[in-house]
Amino acid sequence: MIKLNRGDFDCVMLLDTEGLLSKERNDPEYDRRLIVFCLAMSHLVIINVLKDIDASLTKMLIVCADSLQKLGVSNAHRPLVHIILNQQSNPDKELKVFNTIIGELVKVNLQEQIPLNKENFHTLPSAFKEDRLPEDQTGATIWHSDPNFIEKAQGLCKRLVDAAAQTLQHVQEQFIDPVRWIKYAETVLDVLREYPDMTYFNDIKEQRDYDLISDQIWVKLKETFTTDLRTKLFGQVIGKSVKDTERDFEEEFSKLEGPKASVACGFQEQIPGETLLDWLEVELKHAKASDDLRQRLKAFLKIQIGSRLRAWREAAIMNNRRRQLEGIVSQGKEQFQKAIQTTIEAVRKRDFSHLKKLIPHVDERDLGDIQNTIQNSYRLTTNQAGFIFDEMFKETESSVSNAFYFDEQLQSCLELVYRNYNIFEKNDLPDFTVL
Repeated sequence: MIKLNRGDFDCVMLLDTEGLLSKERNDPEYDRRLIVFCLAMSHLVIINVLKDIDASLTKMLIVCADSLQKLGVSNAHRPLVHIILNQQSNPDKELKVFNTIIGELVKVNLQEQIPLNKENFHTLPSAFKEDRLPEDQTGATIWHSDPNFIEKAQGLCKRLVDAAAQTLQHVQEQFIDPVRWIKYAETVLDVLREYPDMTYFNDIKEQRDYDLISDQIWVKLKETFTTDLRTKLFGQVIGKSVKDTERDFEEEFSKLEGPKASVACGFQEQIPGETLLDWLEVELKHAKASDDLRQRLKAFLKIQIGSRLRAWREAAIMNNRRRQLEGIVSQGKEQFQKAIQTTIEAVRKRDFSHLKKLIPHVDERDLGDIQNTIQNSYRLTTNQAGFIFDEMFKETESSVSNAFYFDEQLQSCLELVYRNYNIFEKNDLPDFTVL
């Protein structure tokens, strides 16, 4: 943090990204992530390079501009970007570098992501000047600060600070308040960590090939994993155990995925024997994809297939459990309805022995009152009918509860939740270690 004697703001926070594109670190993905973060979070970005911008830095800027567009922060904020060619005394270089970078950005329609104009490009001469000592025969020289450099550096510093002050008038609150800036920066870092594709690729073509083919993968998955196929697989595992259900789904999905060619049931517009990996291989050849891109897209396809496998498998297991519970409830309902009808018939026929079997846990005094009522009137009183109904309901409820196997159902539910632990809100679940 640098304190400034200005009325419009108190201090400036400088983030020094020392070591970008360094041979020592040799981590271009780290470099891209850092550049995207700076473009997303800064009022002013200064790119200070020695003498000239090479093709690798230009390519990296374009990839980062595309990532910035995907990140979405440019909708609210676009930083000022100034490029300084250090130890460069030829001012014509400014125009050459400007035309090169703008031309590359326009080619891929990203010129709006990093607003640049000719005034954003600068050259600075060498900071020191070498002079030979006068009347010295030894060839000794002296290095001293170049006044031209000092003058230009001071003028450039003023221009940069004024530009930063001007942009403050147009930014939102989260880019001014330090606490909100830190929270916003944390959000941006989380997004970059969660979506590494934003800074993974080496150039814009590779990134856009990935976007194009991944979109094609989504379409192919939708055509392959249809509602009809899901219904068919669910029907095949009805009544099977969890273990058998898991095995059947894994076998079917393995046929669809590959790598060995097999007849894949459920494909639409897909030749017999072609698997999803076979199809992807053809698309990668057409796109002339690099080895890194091939590996990443194959991993993407396998992850998507795996997620569908887990979702369908768990849904099928839950469907079987639901059918099992519905069967228990339906059986109890039929049992209860049958008991009511049998009671009515027993009362009409004065068949007290049959009625007694329907309510075996009633004491003898209540049974005697019911028997006397039936013998005298062929009908039950309202209280007696309600009493018998409650007793039969208790018998049926007990029968249904015994068939439910509460501990077994609880264990099954816990297994379901913790097999899919990652998709639930952790605050709503106990830690798995306590179970």
